[in-house]
Amino acid sequence: MLLGGTAYVDLYPQLKEGVLIWRIYEKIIPPQLFGVNPWRMVLAMIVLALVREERVVSSGLRGLVTMERDSRS
Repeated sequence: MLLGGTAYVDLYPQLKEGVLIWRIYEKIIPPQLFGVNPWRMVLAMIVLALVREERVVSSGLRGLVTMERDSRS
């Protein structure tokens, strides 16, 4: 903790001019950052999750997990 505190004290002038000034601004969420409707971001995340799940299932990784469980029994 002492090293972290010392590092913070040493870096504070640079942090004050950069990262610490961000708290003045309101929070920016990804849809605002990309300029899209928040529901489009939600839909995109759902689609990405489903595509990823399909890749796992189609690659046979689920089958390997099931086979390992059966071999232990």
